[in-house]
Amino acid sequence: MTERENSQNPLARFYENRDEVIEDVVQRTLLETLSRSSEVAASSARTFQEKLIAESLEQEFRRLDLSKDALRGVVDQSFWQGIASAFRERDSETDLRPILERIIRYHAEEIAGHFDPKVYKMATLILPNGFNWMFRTLDWKTLWAVFRTLMNEKIDLRRKVHLTGDIQLIKNLSKKGTIVLVPTHFSNLDSVLLGWALFEMGLPPFCFGAGLNLFSNPLLGYFMNHLGAYKIDRRKKHSLYRWTLMNYSSVALENDCHSLFFPGGGRSRSGAPEFVEGNLKPGLLSTVLRAYIRNIQKKKTNPNLYIVPCVISYHVVLEATSLIEEHLKRTGANRFMIDNDESFAPKTIAKFIYNFMRGSSSVNLHFCRPLDPFGNLVSEDGLSRNQAGRILNLPDYITTDGEIGSKPQRDREYGLNLNQKILDRYKQENVVLSSHFIAYVFFEYLLQRFGEGDPLRLFKHQTEQCKLTTDELRTYAVPILKKLQILHEGGGVLLEPVLRSNDFDQVLESAGRNLAVFHTARPILVEGQNVGTEDLRLLYYYHNRLEGYGLAKQTN
Repeated sequence: MTERENSQNPLARFYENRDEVIEDVVQRTLLETLSRSSEVAASSARTFQEKLIAESLEQEFRRLDLSKDALRGVVDQSFWQGIASAFRERDSETDLRPILERIIRYHAEEIAGHFDPKVYKMATLILPNGFNWMFRTLDWKTLWAVFRTLMNEKIDLRRKVHLTGDIQLIKNLSKKGTIVLVPTHFSNLDSVLLGWALFEMGLPPFCFGAGLNLFSNPLLGYFMNHLGAYKIDRRKKHSLYRWTLMNYSSVALENDCHSLFFPGGGRSRSGAPEFVEGNLKPGLLSTVLRAYIRNIQKKKTNPNLYIVPCVISYHVVLEATSLIEEHLKRTGANRFMIDNDESFAPKTIAKFIYNFMRGSSSVNLHFCRPLDPFGNLVSEDGLSRNQAGRILNLPDYITTDGEIGSKPQRDREYGLNLNQKILDRYKQENVVLSSHFIAYVFFEYLLQRFGEGDPLRLFKHQTEQCKLTTDELRTYAVPILKKLQILHEGGGVLLEPVLRSNDFDQVLESAGRNLAVFHTARPILVEGQNVGTEDLRLLYYYHNRLEGYGLAKQTN
């Protein structure tokens, strides 16, 4: 990246001033903490601060007892023992602000990322020829073998990852304000895929939050540490950490850093998209409104923030087996499961990568219609409009008695509305693939025939029992496919091309072929005129992608 390109890259500028950024985050969080304590009765302010410190100590020592990160654990243990010592030695006259600031600064230092233009340039050369070599379960020998194979065969990632939606609109909006990309989340590969997609779209690098566990892998951690990722430790729930993290996100947005975060939190364990559960994590998403208010207060030339939901659709998800197992353990269904686990040995993963890149399976990234911080749709000119098409004056939303500022209750309502609008976009612009559809209708058929509508009953059956003829499946599936097509025509969902046809055999063939790319035990097995499954768990996982539309209920 040249000096001129670097000057035009908000993320590079942001991290050039990393020390100043951290100081800004620390002071904001400290002032907000003190402000919160002053809002209670004067006699209770000190008690409030003591509770914050005690909460941090209690949760951090509990986390350290469970920590598997021996190296980081030693560093953390030393820090928190120092905090505990200072806290014990306090008296009624001790100013608690230095202790609060030490905790906040410690978190800010851990959260803050880095950006190296040279590493970014190297990554953009590597990714189009095989991003998968970065997948965290592979060893160095396997990584090199896969990467060399993909390079030699000149595999083009552009034919494997389909980018859909109004991409030109998003590019135009990136010049009028700051983009906040909020994707669905199914795999640890999501961040890598999205990073490549944004580069392919001609957008500058994005600031993004990533789980701290992903940084533990030397290879993946190296790239994430140098490409603008900031660390999110989801084990840390105490207030001082959460407030520090939110301020870091706000500061990045106020510095014009296009940002990416997963509003649903972690990866979907069940395979169902976020709109099925009906809620998003309010934390980082709330920083969009906070940043917008500050932008208006500072009278920035381009104060706008544009929220772009994105739906990621995989035919196969690498971690599907472990994710659905975790989901079933949470719901208690695992006690009915057949012990038929897939292998996650490096050679198996390498085989998947090779087959995926050389085969027909693909991934779809659909960029949805942009929203403003209040959930209104944004038009081509970058302006917010209501349903009647009238242009909205956004500063009016944050003005009370002529004063622009935050109002907690009001802003919470705006946040709830934005959450719902994002979920609406996820549902209406969800790209349904053949594998999702066939898994859905097959599992629903089995559920009614063998499970009496109860997945727990179905899971008791051996997979050998769960067979039917293609004619039986066709009879059940075609009416559901027609309803799905009607929903698509009305703008209620998006379908890949094969699902827009009436050729059920072609849909079935596509699903069976794509789902055979990776899984040792195939969720759908087509043999002649029969359809079966080798793993009900995986079939259930891919079935869940079409939950939330009430399709099966409409056919009863």
